[in-house]
Amino acid sequence: MEGTTVSGILVICLSTTGDIGQSYLGLLGGAGRVAKELGEETQAALLGQATPEVTKELIAWGADRVFTVAAQLGDFDTDGYLGAAEYLCRKTQPRLVLILGDDNGRAIAPRLAYRLGAGLVTDCTGFEIENGVVTMLKPVYGGKALAQVVCKTHPQVATVRPKAIDPLPRDEQRSGETVVLRDIPLDTRRKWVEVLERVKEEVRGVRLEDAEIVVSGGRGIGSSEEFAAVFDLARTLGAAVGASRAAVDEGWVPAGLQVGLTGKIIAPKVYIAVGISGASQHVAGVSNARNLVAINADPDAPIFRFARLGVAEDYRSVLPKLGEALQGLMKE
Repeated sequence: MEGTTVSGILVICLSTTGDIGQSYLGLLGGAGRVAKELGEETQAALLGQATPEVTKELIAWGADRVFTVAAQLGDFDTDGYLGAAEYLCRKTQPRLVLILGDDNGRAIAPRLAYRLGAGLVTDCTGFEIENGVVTMLKPVYGGKALAQVVCKTHPQVATVRPKAIDPLPRDEQRSGETVVLRDIPLDTRRKWVEVLERVKEEVRGVRLEDAEIVVSGGRGIGSSEEFAAVFDLARTLGAAVGASRAAVDEGWVPAGLQVGLTGKIIAPKVYIAVGISGASQHVAGVSNARNLVAINADPDAPIFRFARLGVAEDYRSVLPKLGEALQGLMKE
């Protein structure tokens, strides 16, 4: 797409359930801030199960124009999503394309960038603009440093870490344009995956991705039976439960609770790490947590380097006292 005039920020929203999550609102917020500084528009492409209610919500959260595709795209229909995204990019010629860095987004983004002959920056957590040039920020070296990346080709394509960017305030009075695209040449014949059954994930308490407080346990917990202490503290706080890869590999908790680069990347207000040493892959998964509290018997554990508050004691003596103190505060 080089040699063409580019303008605007295009957010690719994939909806397989007829709604959108909190992370997409942050994606729109990031796009809106960049677009405002550049004096350009924020556009959203709603692909999949598009409904008028979701379209209105996208506009209320910052989209100036929403494109929907008449064809219904289902789960894991990556070729269909990819074809629709490519068509929209060529039609709108955006300066920057933003895609959520979840499983679907990570599958589509590199293929889209290749088709467009564009550069791709993955796992972004923010943007800077200087002299009309968008610089993308992404954590590197396990979250120890922040890289500044500029793509020389357009459009610039980026995946954004879920919940890394705060949304703009919701405005029900915002007006925007809705464009329904029909007869898009989608190759839906090559569907590699067929969904045979849907099984809803059982969640004890708050969903990990949505929680403002998360209590996670690691190998230092000792056993699956002792992991009950983590669930007890989470219940007291109204928090979600997470785990390190080591705890998941031990079979103490389901893989759906794993936090880190190979699990779920989260950004809670408070993250309490219990018996977690602090491997770089795990810390990178919570690098956007506003407050990290570490409880570990090893005073030299790497996790303490990232913690706002650290307790170098056996969790067995800490958690009961912490739970009692917090219960007392919550009753006041």
